[in-house]
Amino acid sequence: MPTRTTCLTHCQAAEGRCSRDTRTARRECERAAASGGRDVFTGRTGDYAIDYSLFIVSRYREELRAGRDEADALVVTMATAGRTVLFSAATVAVALLALLVFPLYFLRSFGYAGIAVVALAAAGALVVLPALLAVLGRRVDRFRLPLGRRRAVVPGAGFWHRVATWVMRRPLPIAVAVVAFLVLLGAPFLGVRFGLPDDRVLPAQAEGRQVAEAVRT
Repeated sequence: MPTRTTCLTHCQAAEGRCSRDTRTARRECERAAASGGRDVFTGRTGDYAIDYSLFIVSRYREELRAGRDEADALVVTMATAGRTVLFSAATVAVALLALLVFPLYFLRSFGYAGIAVVALAAAGALVVLPALLAVLGRRVDRFRLPLGRRRAVVPGAGFWHRVATWVMRRPLPIAVAVVAFLVLLGAPFLGVRFGLPDDRVLPAQAEGRQVAEAVRT
């Protein structure tokens, strides 16, 4: 018949295994968080940098075709498209700050990585790219891809122009509808519960989890 000391020894051994399993699960979560943050950084940096750079280059070429000289075209480009890029990057960074309030490390890692991504992409588009455009000047058109002739763009026409004009004529109703839709999408999160990995992440048949559940009850 097992003695009290033997029972305590088995219980302590089981609790030790539970603790080791829990630490292992937590380390796996931390590695997944680090990997997710790294993937966000390496993947999204290129996306934002390409989008911002293409937007600025397109506007610069438009100003050149409008008859401006190289210096004036660059100044107008940065005063218009550059300001838009800066506002866009700031908006994305502020939105990602919301991830820093959650008590889960992997969500915070996404927030940190996302903010770094946007800051790096914006810095490249607003600092490095203008310097390259100043050096290239009108030679920027030499690097066009042979994808056929460009279609002439008629100012004030096109689907997106009509959509933008329709929205700007009704700013308040559109804003109310968008906010209401976002609140509706976020309503399920009112009951969300966050927690850190513990023994309950282990399989139900794991001895460590069974011991921990017995201790809790």
